Amino acid sequence: MSFYSRLSDIVSLSISDLIEGTPDRLAAIELIIAEIEEGVAGARRSVQTADKNQRKLAEELFERSAQTEHWVQAARDAVAANNEDAARQAIIRRRELSNLVEGLQQQLESAKSTYEHLSKVWRAVEARLAEALRVRQDLQAGRPAKTADTPDFVPVTSGSLHHSDRHDIEAELAQLRRELAQG
Repeated sequence: MSFYSRLSDIVSLSISDLIEGTPDRLAAIELIIAEIEEGVAGARRSVQTADKNQRKLAEELFERSAQTEHWVQAARDAVAANNEDAARQAIIRRRELSNLVEGLQQQLESAKSTYEHLSKVWRAVEARLAEALRVRQDLQAGRPAKTADTPDFVPVTSGSLHHSDRHDIEAELAQLRRELAQG
């Protein structure tokens, strides 16, 4: 099974379905947690690799764009010196670099999209891990396990949130307060 498919499986799994009917629900949730933790580690590595790739592409794009400007100036200088052959060569080189820059821009956009997608998957796998950890706590305490399928399920604890998520949640909470105050 490919790693991406495995992450998708983790995100879409139903913990309650997996532990339902197993003779030892606590042992089952421990295995599930171990699998999800592996998924979190893999997702983190994938995000780091995607970030590194987009940074490298951005750096190369910057360098190639600067080289393009160099050849534009070289063509101008050659024309000013009445050296049309050198001007033609500079224009050819500038056009080659312009084509490369366009390709790099597309690759960079793709790398950014990949990074954003993998970041979302990573956060989703972390959320599934947080859910599994809460289920384990419930089972260890002898309480019924609350999963995302349970009506009174509390989806996340503040400790499992990324900094940007906390900021977004506070902004959404403030918006809800304003709406309630208005009427």
